[in-house]
Amino acid sequence: MHRLTWILGIVALLVVAACGGSENSAPAAEPAVPAVESADLRVDMHDIYFGEQANNMDNPPVWTVTAGEDVSIELANLGNLEHNWAVVKLGEEVPVPYVGGEEQEALLYYVGDIVPAGSTEIHTFTAPAEIGEYLVICTVPGHYPAMQGRLEVQ
Repeated sequence: MHRLTWILGIVALLVVAACGGSENSAPAAEPAVPAVESADLRVDMHDIYFGEQANNMDNPPVWTVTAGEDVSIELANLGNLEHNWAVVKLGEEVPVPYVGGEEQEALLYYVGDIVPAGSTEIHTFTAPAEIGEYLVICTVPGHYPAMQGRLEVQ
């Protein structure tokens, strides 16, 4: 009886293997997923900090880009507050707290729109031509200096 069970088991395995199809058979259709544009940089924005650590003033996140290249940036607002992402011109002082208005003249680039809580946006900009380390801030009034990072242009 035990031997018959073994033989039937092996036959069942061979039948299942034979029904598995050939290399030329088409795979089962999967639901269509919209294509997502890939980004060169990803910035996670939390409530009052960029990146993974809530100590941007002492340990700011650093994003690296090549001078003069077009860069796409994925801004993922994982917090409960609205945020923004802006690159400050080299040598410019940013008042504390940053409130906008005339202070925007210190900005080299900013995404323009506020990124609402819980949303993700992709923007494209041209990296600065001048090599250096640029201050990055959130332009929502009161978020800087707690919410800052560095853009390293190589």
